[in-house]
Amino acid sequence: MHQRRNHDVDVNEQRKRRSQGDVPALHRSKVCKIDPSESQLEVIKHDVVSSFLGIAKIDIENLEVGLLQLREVDEKFLTRLKKSMLEFSDHSYQPLIVLTKTDDGTQNFTEAAANGFHYMAIGGIHNLLACRELQNERPDRDIFSSRLCLIYSNNLAMEAQLWLANKHNQIGELRHTLSVKEKIQLCHDMFKQRPEGDDKQWSRSCRVILGDENERTVKIFTDLASRPEVEYLLLISALEKSRDGLLSGQKLKDGIFKDVAPYQMRYLASLPVEAYTRLLQDLIDGEITMGSLKKESHLLIKLMAVQRKFLQLMNIPTWEEATASYPQETTRDMLLPFTRRAIDKTLPALKDYCNLLKAAKDGGSCTAAIQVEGARGFLVGTDPRIFDLRQGLLPSDCQGFSLIIINYPQEWDASEITLVINKAVSLNLNKGRREFSLAVLCSHEKVADIQREVRSTEHFPSIQTAFFYETNAAPNECLLTPCLHGMVLGFKGKPPKQMKWEGGSSLNILPVETEKGYTSEDGSVRDRNFVSSTLYTNLVGALTSPGEWVLDACCGSGCGFVATVRKERNCLGVDSEQFIGMATIRAAESISHAPMEEDTADASLPASSNDEEEGDSASGDASLSASTDDEEEETVSDYYED
Repeated sequence: MHQRRNHDVDVNEQRKRRSQGDVPALHRSKVCKIDPSESQLEVIKHDVVSSFLGIAKIDIENLEVGLLQLREVDEKFLTRLKKSMLEFSDHSYQPLIVLTKTDDGTQNFTEAAANGFHYMAIGGIHNLLACRELQNERPDRDIFSSRLCLIYSNNLAMEAQLWLANKHNQIGELRHTLSVKEKIQLCHDMFKQRPEGDDKQWSRSCRVILGDENERTVKIFTDLASRPEVEYLLLISALEKSRDGLLSGQKLKDGIFKDVAPYQMRYLASLPVEAYTRLLQDLIDGEITMGSLKKESHLLIKLMAVQRKFLQLMNIPTWEEATASYPQETTRDMLLPFTRRAIDKTLPALKDYCNLLKAAKDGGSCTAAIQVEGARGFLVGTDPRIFDLRQGLLPSDCQGFSLIIINYPQEWDASEITLVINKAVSLNLNKGRREFSLAVLCSHEKVADIQREVRSTEHFPSIQTAFFYETNAAPNECLLTPCLHGMVLGFKGKPPKQMKWEGGSSLNILPVETEKGYTSEDGSVRDRNFVSSTLYTNLVGALTSPGEWVLDACCGSGCGFVATVRKERNCLGVDSEQFIGMATIRAAESISHAPMEEDTADASLPASSNDEEEGDSASGDASLSASTDDEEEETVSDYYED
C-alpha cells in the first residue's frame, strides 16, 4: 500500500511539473488535466493507510457483520462457498476486512492482543457467514473457528470502507464481484445519502469506489440510480429477473446466467419516463430481450433528436401542436428514415421534407377521379413523400393496395423512398391487408441502394430483383447503361411461386418497347421518368387480380395509371401537380376518348365534407372531375408507439 501510494504521488508530481510548462503547450491540455476523482482516490488511500492497525487471526465469536455493506447476502454464492470450504478446508481464502467496533484501546493495539477486541466485517461477509454455519455443523473442525483479518480502526470514512470492500471482491481465487444490479444499488444508496446541493461529488465517489469501471460505465450506473424511486425500482425488478434467468432470450454460461452488460442500458437512462417505463415493462413481461431493449432505446433517442429538429424547422413550439397540424407526417414510421445516420448528416433531407410539408399546407392538392367499366382511378396532385393516405380519401370498399409501384425519381435520395413505402404499408395494415407486393422501378445502378432501403423498412421478408430493357431504343442509345433498367420486388406475406409475364416468360429480364414520352401543352414540363406501359401491364397482370387496388406513386404523366385501369384494376396515382395535369389529359385521351367535363357529379372520390357515399356514375364509360380534401385524422405519433 505504501509503495503504491508513493508511486501515485510521483505520477501527480510529474503531472504538476508538466502543467507548469515543462512540456510543450500542445500536450498540456491532454496530459495535465487531472480528474477530480483521482484526487479523491488519493484521499481515500491515505485514509486507509493511516487507519490500518495490523493483520491477525480473529475468533469467529469476536466478528459480526458490519452495518455498512456493499450488497445483500447472495444465498447461492454462500452455498457454493460452503461447499468449497468443506472440500478445500486448508485452502487460504482472502482475509476478511474488519473495523474495530469502538476506538477504546486501539491506541495500544497489538496483533498479539487482537482477540481482546470486537470487530465489524465490511469485506468477506460471505466468508464469515459460511464459517459460522460450518462451525455449527462441524464443531470438530478448528479451522472454522477463526479467520485471518485485515484490521482497521472504526474512524475510516464511508467512501474508504466501500472502496476497501469492493477491492476485496475483486481479488482472490474465488471472486465474487459486484453484479450490475448491485453496482446500481450502491450508487442509488450513495445518491440518497448525498449532502444537500451535492450534484457531482456523489457520482465521483461512486466512480472511485467502483474502481476498475471506466467513466462511461459509471455514468450509466449513476444516471439510472438517480432516477425517481418508482423508475429505479422497476429497473431493479428487471435486473432481478435477469439474475434468475427469467428474461426472454437469456442463455446459460458455465452453469450460470450471464450478467447484464452495462452498455445494453446505455441509452435507457436518457429516455423520458413514458418510454423508459414502457420498455422496462416489456422486458419484464418477456415481450422483448435485453438486446432489443438497447436497440429500441437507441432508436428512441434518435427519434427524439429528429423531433427536436422538426420543431425547429417547422417553427412549432410543442410536439402536440406538430401532431395536430401534421398527424400522418409525424408518425414513427415517417420519421424513421431520418434516424439511419447522425442527425447532422440527415438534416438536409429533413429540411427538404419540412419544406415540402409547408408547401403542401399552403397550396393544397388537386384531385381528379376517373371511372370506366370494371375499374376506377384517382389522380392526386401532391408530392408522394408527403401524400396523406387518409381513410376518407378512398372509397369504403377499398381494402388497401395489392400492389405498390414506385417509379423512383432520379433526383430523390434513396432513403426518401421509405417515406412512400411506410405510408402505403401503414394504410394496408390499418385496413387489415397482410399480403401485398411492392415494385420499385429504377436505373440498374441504383438497384443495390433501393434493395437496402426496402430491406430497412422490415416490411418485406422476401425481396427479389428483375430487369427490363428497351427493345426499340434508338441506335445511338443501344448501350447497356441507357437501355437496361432495374426492378426491386418486395413481397409481404407469401411470395408467388413463379411470376409469369405476358407471353408466358418467367425470366427475370423483361423486354419492353419504349413509347413516346409526354410533354405539357406549353412544352415546359416533360415526364422525368417515363416508363413503357408494357412494363406496368406485365407487373399488374402478374401481381394482382381484376378489381384489386394499385398505388402508382410517382405516376408521372400517367402511363402506368392508364395501363392499370385498362387491366381492370383500380388505381390511385400520385405525383406533383405539374405531372398530374399531364396524367389527367393522358387519361382522358387514352381511356375515355371524349372531351373532359368540368365539375361532373359522377366522381367516386369523396369530397372534403367527409361524405363517404360514392356518387353514381353518369352516362358513358368514363368521367373526370376535380375535388379537394382537407380532412384530418387523429393518430398516435408519440416517440414510442406500437
